[in-house]
Amino acid sequence: MSQPSAQDFLTAGIELRTAGRLTESIDALRQAVALNPRSATALLELGASAGELGDPEAIEWFQRATVLQPRSALAYWNLAKALLQHAQRKSASQIQAIALQLDPLIASKDLDQLASDKRRVIHCIGDSHCRFFAELKRTLYAPTESGREQHVLFRSYWLGPVLAHNLSEYNTTTRGREQLELALERLIPSGSIVLFALGEIDCRFHLLRQAERQRRPVPDVVADTVERYVSTLESVRSRGFKVLVWNAVPSAPDGTAAPHEFPYFGTQEQRNEVTRMFNEQLAAKCSRDISLVSVIDKLQDDRGQIDYALFKSDRVHLSESVMPLTLAALKPVLSQTDFPDPEDLESAASLGVMRVPNRDWRR
Repeated sequence: MSQPSAQDFLTAGIELRTAGRLTESIDALRQAVALNPRSATALLELGASAGELGDPEAIEWFQRATVLQPRSALAYWNLAKALLQHAQRKSASQIQAIALQLDPLIASKDLDQLASDKRRVIHCIGDSHCRFFAELKRTLYAPTESGREQHVLFRSYWLGPVLAHNLSEYNTTTRGREQLELALERLIPSGSIVLFALGEIDCRFHLLRQAERQRRPVPDVVADTVERYVSTLESVRSRGFKVLVWNAVPSAPDGTAAPHEFPYFGTQEQRNEVTRMFNEQLAAKCSRDISLVSVIDKLQDDRGQIDYALFKSDRVHLSESVMPLTLAALKPVLSQTDFPDPEDLESAASLGVMRVPNRDWRR
C-alpha cells in the first residue's frame, strides 16, 4: 500500500480546516510541507490554518511562501495580515505595500470574500447620509486577539434627497418608495441586515415649514412623520429583513452650510430641537424587532454643544472619524442578529455606494 503523497496531505489539511479541525489541519499540512518543501501552496495553506488558530508560526509559513513566489500578492497580503495579528504593525504596513504594488485589487478581493457571508454586510439605504458608511477606505484592519477578523462591511444605496415622511408613499417627486422597492427586490439579498438613514432633511427644513404652514404644533408634525417612517420600516421587517435605523444628525449652524445645496428653515436651535424630538420619538416607536443605532450623545459635550469637528467641512455630514463610535453603537444591536461575534467587532470597510435609479422600474 502506497504512502500518502504531499498532495494527499494538502487536500486533507484544507478539508480539516474547513471542518474547523485546525490542529489536525496543521498536522496534515506540516506533512505536506515536509514532503514538498518547495510547495508555496502548501505553505500558504499551512499559514492560513495556523493563522486561524492564532499561532504566530503563520508568519514563518507565509514568509517562506513569499520567497518561493516573490510575485505573489496573495502571499504578501497574508503575511501582512499575520504580522498585524501579532501586533507587528510597522512590518505589516511595509509588506502590505508590496502586496498592493503587485495587485492593487487584493484588498477588494479580500473584502469580496468576506462579503460572501451576508451576515457581515449591513446594507445602508437612504439620503446622502447613507454615504457616511460608503466612504471608508478599503484597507487592511487588525484582526482581534482571538485571530478572527471581525469586520463589518457596509454597502450603501443612495436614494437621493428622499424624506423620511414620504418614504411610505408611491409617486412622490423623488420617487423614494419606488427606489426602495427596487433595492429590496433586486439589489439586497433577502434576509439581510438593512440600515435606514433618513430624517435629517425632514428635521433641517420640512418639519418646521409644515408646522408653520399647517399651523400645527411642531411635536405633532414630528410625530406624524415618525409614524409614517416607522410604518415603512415595519413593512420591510415583515418581508424578512433585519431592520436597523440610523439617527438623524444635528443641524449645521446658521450660515455655514450652502443654502442652495442644504436649504434650512428656522433657527439652528429650532432645527436641533426638532432633531431631538425626531430621534426620541423614533427610539420610542421602534419595536423589539427594529433597533435604533445612535451616536447623538457622542456628538455633543456636557453642555449639549455639538462638536462640529466630527463633521465634514459642509457641517452637514459626519466624517469618517465617527466610525469608531458607530461600531461601538452597533455592537449591542448586532448581538440581536446572527452577526458573528459582534463583541469582537473592531473594524469596518466599505463595499461602495450605489445610486439607486430614479425611475419607474416596473414598466
